[in-house]
Amino acid sequence: MTNLFKLLGVTAVAGLMLAACGGGNSDPTPYGSIAWDGDRPSAAIVVNFASQEQANAAAIERCGGGGCAVIHEFSGKDTCGAIAVGGGRSLVTGVATGATRESAEAAAIGSCNAKGSGNCSIPGSLPAKCM
Repeated sequence: MTNLFKLLGVTAVAGLMLAACGGGNSDPTPYGSIAWDGDRPSAAIVVNFASQEQANAAAIERCGGGGCAVIHEFSGKDTCGAIAVGGGRSLVTGVATGATRESAEAAAIGSCNAKGSGNCSIPGSLPAKCM
């Protein structure tokens, strides 16, 4: 019986230490972001950040800074983000989220095409990213 009390005491202390050190985060939600700069053009999709602010900053940095701006935020486990690009003289974008890469990409293409471009596609170098 004494060993059981020792084990319970050690477990309780370990739990308190994790909570005090931030290891007991009550919001394990991952965050993602899509940034775009239409002048260059350049884009970035980032996933699995601890906060939306961190995801947004990383997306802008990976896009290239400068004229990059966040155009889509998303969060949640098993969530994917995608961007589609199309158009002629002026580029059109569509962004979306979905439960799978395929569904996110299809929705992004649909969003882009709905803006008047009939030839939207997912950039080969930037497939949807999932958390």
